[in-house]
Amino acid sequence: MATRSYERWTVRGYMRPVIEWSPEGQPFRRGDSEPVVRVKDPRGWTWEVTTDGDRITSLTVLGEVTQEALRVIPLGYLRDVATGYLRQLDTANAQGLALTDALGMADHEPEVRVSGEAPSAGEFAEAWLNTPATEVREGKRRTRRQALAERYGVTPFAVDKWTRAARDAGLIPAATTGRGNKTSGGEGRRANREKEGK
Repeated sequence: MATRSYERWTVRGYMRPVIEWSPEGQPFRRGDSEPVVRVKDPRGWTWEVTTDGDRITSLTVLGEVTQEALRVIPLGYLRDVATGYLRQLDTANAQGLALTDALGMADHEPEVRVSGEAPSAGEFAEAWLNTPATEVREGKRRTRRQALAERYGVTPFAVDKWTRAARDAGLIPAATTGRGNKTSGGEGRRANREKEGK
């Protein structure tokens, strides 16, 4: 039986009242509302996300909260979806649409890669080539390895494995940083001394 590589997720939004906390620890409504992006996957989990710029400011997991649910939270994807949704909402508002119409316009159902399934070497190579080697977000440096691990919802070690496979297939360039093919340690020095006749 073929394994599905993608699932149909739903992305919706709504406005909720902003609640703050007094110095005495009592909640109170501030009087305004904030947009919340609600992302639901077919496995039964729903994530409600708020953002500030490119930063997730709150994340609520709805559904049966199990260890697996916490392990598979696709933070990079949720951040990208939420910020994209809010940009669409801003655009709709700027066009003069009513809030309910603007929310409806931003709603969508993307196809999302199922977390944990390895992409094809070609697909991974395309993602690798389109991801900067390093970038700085919110004053923090993020490597290509970290960005791809977030994107696919896997560990950096899985990204290393996929990177080697794509390199072996000639789809991405060889590594240019690190020690490369240089030898170090006793064997390397001994071999170099022997070459020099010492």
